[in-house]
Parts: sequence; C-alpha cells; structure tokens
Amino acid sequence: MFVGNVTPAHYDEQQNFFAQIKGYKRCILFPPDQFECLYPFPVHHPCDRQSQVDFENPDYERFPNFKNVVGYETVVGPGDVLYIPMYWWHHIESLLSGGVTITVNFWYKGAPTPKRIETPLRAHQKVAIMRNIEKMLGEALGDPHEVLELDRRVEYYDSIYGRSSLVSVCAAEANTSDCCCYIWHDHHSWVNLSPNISGPGYRRSHLPNDFRART
Repeated sequence: MFVGNVTPAHYDEQQNFFAQIKGYKRCILFPPDQFECLYPFPVHHPCDRQSQVDFENPDYERFPNFKNVVGYETVVGPGDVLYIPMYWWHHIESLLSGGVTITVNFWYKGAPTPKRIETPLRAHQKVAIMRNIEKMLGEALGDPHEVLELDRRVEYYDSIYGRSSLVSVCAAEANTSDCCCYIWHDHHSWVNLSPNISGPGYRRSHLPNDFRART
C-alpha cells in the first residue's frame, strides 16, 4: 500500500494491478524498449531497476538519450485499476490538489518460463537477459564496478559499428482509450504523438503541462 508520495521511475519483474483507492495519481509509463533512454542503476546497486535520471532536473550530459524517451500518461482515480505489465517503467506522482492518495498494488508472476525460446525476442525478454548477464559478469569479475567499465567499452564499439543493444519491438503496445503517447521535450513538456488517442477530459484538465504534480 502507498499513501501519497512520488515514486521514481522503475520497473518490476512482476505483473501489477495498480488499484487506486483514494485521491488521484498521475502515472507515466514507458515500454521496455525505452531501457536505453532511462539509465537504470547497476544490478548490484541498492536502487537496481530504478532510473538514475532526476525527472525534475535531468542531466542531459550524463543521460543524453533521455531527451528521446517516449512514454504514456494517464491519471487514475478512486475505483480505477491500472494494469502495468512486467518490465514496464512507471513513474507515479500523487496529485496533491486531490488530498491524501491511497493505492493498493497486486503483484503476480506471469506465465511460467517457456521450455523453448522463440525469436525474435520481445523487449522485456531482452531486458531480462541483459540484466542477468550484468549480474553474472559482476559475480564472475568479483567487482560490480568492473562491469560498468566493460559496458562503456561495449557502448563504444556499438557506436562505431552502428549497432544498438536493444531493438524497439513494443512501442505501440500501450495504446488504449485512456492513455496518451507523449515524448519528453527539451522544455520539460510532453508533446502528444497520438492526437487521435485521448483520455477522459476531466482528467486531462487536471494535469499541468510540465512533468511536476500540481501543488
């Protein structure tokens, strides 16, 4: 249970039913294929699975890909249940103008691991594989910090040969009538990429134009 707060962007390894009991919360979701734009902490860090980017004051020198991140925005109120698939990033803000907010989360594991892996892999499968490889490398090297140096070298060679370690495969999965697609803009505003998709008007009117909850 969560009672009024701001939850930094992170992803979970379980499916989640996000049930809003009281008040309103602004939910920004990012598909797994946005992994490279959100810069998670290393696997062995206490904040593993959480984005290193400060959404209020992003450091574009350290996290340049964050300028290109694409997410989906909605607001949940009393009686609403938001389904958050596993490995989907979510940044949650209480809308303070609505008073105290209370949410109950129901996490559960998805389907059992398949006996055979089918290709092409989906984005959440690639994220799971990358994170497990990072964990195993840290254990093999005996020092998690050495994994970061290895990762920098891999990124360097990827930039030379024009390859990317994560391919976008599910950017359109979240299109629903209650969720809009937005892109992070240089001026800290969300630019609607799907004007034909819009949520309930009374909810949209409660949202400020920038990325901060209304105070």
